[in-house]
Amino acid sequence: MHFKYSNCRFFKELILERDKLLEEVQKVASKYGLKAELLPEDIFSVGVQGDFRTYLPAVVLTGTFPGWDVINQISTEITNTLPVNRVTYDISPNTEWNKI
Repeated sequence: MHFKYSNCRFFKELILERDKLLEEVQKVASKYGLKAELLPEDIFSVGVQGDFRTYLPAVVLTGTFPGWDVINQISTEITNTLPVNRVTYDISPNTEWNKI
């Protein structure tokens, strides 16, 4: 695992607790009837927290489209409560995206 790219204080703990993070993300998504996955562990999204860039995982939501208001609500909840920089919604019919 690589730690050299982050200024985020949560980064090392995040990598070590990736399974726990996925579990928490899935809890939030399941409240809205969606499934969630993290992008592979070597792919990060750049964000800004305070005066620093952060390199944290991105989340991919899948399932029946709930509407943009719900996607916005889920995205806000995940990024405000968990060490995640980006939430995306997969509109492709390919349900095996994480195995590609």
